[in-house]
Order: sequence, then structure tokens, then C-alpha cells
Amino acid sequence: MQDITRRVKHNVPALVLTLLGIMQAFALELLWSFIVETPYLFALTWQALLSWLQVSITLIGTILVWVSYATNVTRFLWVPTIQEFVMPFAVGLIQFSIIQMLTVQLTGPWMVLVAALILTINWIAHSTMRKARLDGDNSEFFTGDILILVSSVLFAVHVIFTGRLAHQTSPFQLIFIQFTVAAIISALLVPIFESWNWQGIKDAGVALLYVGVLSSGVAFCLQVVGQRTAPASHAAIILSFEAVFAAICGWWLLGEVLSDSELLGCGLIFAGGIVSQLKVLLKQVPGEPIQHPHGVN
Repeated sequence: MQDITRRVKHNVPALVLTLLGIMQAFALELLWSFIVETPYLFALTWQALLSWLQVSITLIGTILVWVSYATNVTRFLWVPTIQEFVMPFAVGLIQFSIIQMLTVQLTGPWMVLVAALILTINWIAHSTMRKARLDGDNSEFFTGDILILVSSVLFAVHVIFTGRLAHQTSPFQLIFIQFTVAAIISALLVPIFESWNWQGIKDAGVALLYVGVLSSGVAFCLQVVGQRTAPASHAAIILSFEAVFAAICGWWLLGEVLSDSELLGCGLIFAGGIVSQLKVLLKQVPGEPIQHPHGVN
């Protein structure tokens, strides 16, 4: 029985994905036929512009349906239900109906069907993710996700409290307390979760000194000094660029190669930092420094 369950988890979601892909192919073929057979789309009119907007939304929705299910199939294992076998045909019916209503005169019904397609995308993502979360074969992945989430919360708390305390006390006193607390916690947890190897420490001596002195000591000193004048929100954005510059320096100094997804991630982080500050930068008077919202002591 366990062998059958394992084979079902490995093969059936891929079969459902194949059925969904066939439906998406039919939908794309129908959408292309609509574009080719509709002359007014190529005229410079408002009707053509609105129709192209509808076509674009329909295309994006068609792609997202397949991507939302395919990403879960390639990452997780779960036992599918009967609903998943019905899902490709239900999605195909919705998409075919959307394409049949690609006219300005039927904008209302078309929007209702698009909303139904969006709800279907959310249902696919949440239902498959819920089943994958309950399956023991995926426990390692979700444990890592939980640890990343906890780390993100602790990082945010650290930045906020550092910003509040940095201009109320000596930065070096605050740094000393931070390092002391971190050292005590690490000393208590190392014997439990790590194995002590003096030879390994000697082999990694240069790297450990670099991490301890520059990456930790100097970097956190500069962070505390900088947060005496910078708001916590600005500091968090600046610190989030650590991954971007680490990737760039790894490529530059160590010859590491970045994949397309990693380059895209670096670009998104960089763009997010720039966009989040556009409002402040555009309102700023030339030559006037950005003011701390709570003032500087």
C-alpha cells in the first residue's frame, strides 16, 4: 500500500499537470485565432486598445494557472484528490469562455469570468500547498521556510530596537552588549547542535577572522553609528542589499557564477529598494539632507 501511495504522489500530479498543459495549449490556440481573425485589433482606436488590454490579461491569466500548479508539482509531493482531475477541465472551460467574450460589449461578463479564473488560481495554489504541508515527505522544505520566517522577524526586531537605542546610549556600549549576548547564546547552543573540531577551526582561521572582525565587528559598529541618524526603515532597506553585494563580490572575487534566477532576484531586490525611496527622493529639495523622522539627539 505504501508503494502505491508513493507512486501516486510521484506520478499523478505530473499527469494532472499534463492535462492542464493540454488545456492551456488549446486556450492559447483559441486566443491566437481570435487575434488573427479580428481586424479591428490592428486599428488605432480606443476599442482596439481596450481589446488588447483584455487579450493581455487573458494571456497572463492562462500562464499563471499553469505556473501556479507546475511550481508546486516540481517542488512538493502529495496525494492528489478527485478535484484535481476535474480542475484542468474546469479551468479550460473558464478560459474558453473568457476568450469567447473578448469584446468591449461583453466587458462585464468577461470581468466576472476573469475573477473566477483568479479565484481558481488561488484555490490551486492553496489547496496543493495545504496537502503538501501535511505530507511528511516535504517536512524538510517547510522547516526551512519556518526558520527563514523566524529569522526575518528577528532581523526586523533587531533593526527597530537598534534604531531606538542607538541615539540613547553609547554606540560602543550597545555593540558590546549585542556581541556579549550573541556569544553567550552561541556558546550554549554549539554543544547541542554542532560538533567541535579544532582542526576545522584552524583550517578556516582566516575566514573566521574575516567574519568576526570585518563582517561582524566593523559592520555592526557602522550599522549602530549609522542608525543614530537613519530611520529603521531606511536601515532595513540598506541592509537588505547585503545579499546583492555578496553575490556581486562572490562573482568578482571568487569567480562564482550566478544563475538567471539569482540575477533576477538581485535585480528585484535592487529595484525594490529604489522604488521604496522614490517618494522621499522626489519630494526632497536639492541640497537638503534627508531628515530623521524622530530627530537626532
